[in-house]
Formats: sequence, structure tokens, C-alpha cells
Amino acid sequence: MNRKSLTATLLTLCILGLAVFLTACGRDCFVGSRTAEAGSYRLDIDRMTGTDRFTMELGTGDTLGVQFETVKGSIYMEIKEPDESSLYAGNGKGVTEFTVSISQSGTYSIYVEARHAKGTVYIQRIDGKNALWN
Repeated sequence: MNRKSLTATLLTLCILGLAVFLTACGRDCFVGSRTAEAGSYRLDIDRMTGTDRFTMELGTGDTLGVQFETVKGSIYMEIKEPDESSLYAGNGKGVTEFTVSISQSGTYSIYVEARHAKGTVYIQRIDGKNALWN
């Protein structure tokens, strides 16, 4: 292989590598784990750009335990009541563990929007028998 074709091959490989690097998690992508069950929702995010939504049936007097932390990038989470009003909205910075009291029965929606993010979103319905973070 002559020097000119070797240089062209290396340049092509560098451009392809750069394209893969720049598009990795550039649009919608999720690398991590997602668990969604009747009483809990968990995202362990290694890398995420995009949105996720989960609904949870809750009753009057229920309490949600929330762990929410943004390590890198941005994560925005919102918990909406059955009438679509916002019960909680935040970015996972500052307070990372808290509880939210449920005042009306119905279907609650949890929205997560992330951009080049790493972090954790964990929401669990708590009753008198459950520890906060099983």
C-alpha cells in the first residue's frame, strides 16, 4: 500500500470514528436500566438523551418516596396528578431524597426528559410496612 492510499484510509477511519462519537446518544438513546412495576419506577441512567413516561395508580393518603439525582448533563422530572396539574417538577440537583403526599386517587404520570445525562430516578409507593428504599 502506498503512502497516499494509507493516508486516505486513515483519514476515512478517523472521520467514521468521529461521526460515531458525535452521534452516540446525540438524539434519542438510553443506556442503563429501567424497571417499571405497579408500585415503583426506576431509571438508572448511564447515558440518556430523550424522554420516558410511566403511569402509576395511587390512592388518597399514599406517599411516594423519591430518589432523584443528576450526576451529569440534565434531567428534568415531573410528576403530574390525575387532572394533569404538576405535583412535583425538578432537575435532580440539590435535595436528592424526599417524599410526596398523594391527596387524590387516580392515575399519576411521571415524565423524565434527559439531555446527555447520567443519574438516577427512583420512585416508590410507601406504605406503613415498607422501608423507604427496599
